[in-house]
Amino acid sequence: MLVDGSDEGYETCLRRAKEMEEKGIHYLTMGMLGTDKEVQKGCGILLSGPREGYDAVEVSLKKAVVEKDYEPCIAYVGSSVSAAYAMMVLKGLLTSYEQVLAEVYGVLLAAGFTNEEVSKSIATWNKDDLASPLLEAMCVVLKKKDADVEGCEPGEGFLVDKILDVAGSKGTGMMTVQEAAERGVAAPTIAAALFERYLSDAKDLRMRAAWLMPGPAFDWSGVDRKQLVADLRDALFCSKLVAYAQGLQLIQTASQQFKWGIDLGECARIWKGGCIIRAKI
Repeated sequence: MLVDGSDEGYETCLRRAKEMEEKGIHYLTMGMLGTDKEVQKGCGILLSGPREGYDAVEVSLKKAVVEKDYEPCIAYVGSSVSAAYAMMVLKGLLTSYEQVLAEVYGVLLAAGFTNEEVSKSIATWNKDDLASPLLEAMCVVLKKKDADVEGCEPGEGFLVDKILDVAGSKGTGMMTVQEAAERGVAAPTIAAALFERYLSDAKDLRMRAAWLMPGPAFDWSGVDRKQLVADLRDALFCSKLVAYAQGLQLIQTASQQFKWGIDLGECARIWKGGCIIRAKI
């Protein structure tokens, strides 16, 4: 038996599964969920492949997972390489969530909020249905002064203001968007986030465009700051629900086309318990 946790894409896993089947080897794909710190205490695990292979490793892997609602966060997702596919979609959802958080930050900055005020305003969201590791990390990062960070020279101002506004891309969001097009599934939230990431990489082009066409001015002086924060909270909540729906529909469509028999309920249960995009929703 071979358990593949390489996260190299479901098509690569499909090729390996065929090769292993010809050799008489049970081939399982495995996705490990959670932040770097969380996996040291327990993670979430998605597995797919021959059911008898999962049954053979379930007891051992249960020792490595976290519990949620008194249940271990390990699940058999479906046949073939369906766990690898679910992990690919999850990376696309992560891209969309990062983009939405960036837009919330951008609106509040434009409205005159300082980094500390943004952090304080969104910290309340981390106590309700939007509570998540990414939102918590954002609150911490926004308050970081330059002198607080090990290896940095003491200085004034916030660390985030000294970071170049260019986001790289490892291709994970691209794979999700490509798959959505291939399967005929509308995933505009994920696609828009991917294209914004590409646009951020075109720093020189953005600077020239801003000089040529600065855009309309907006007077924020009459805006109710508390209402603005409340409206952005609702927009973030809605955006997450829409993205989750798009991601789950993509997984369901692929499951039907490939005849994988993916259990969407089990996917959602593991995401809720041990995953970087999880929330109390």
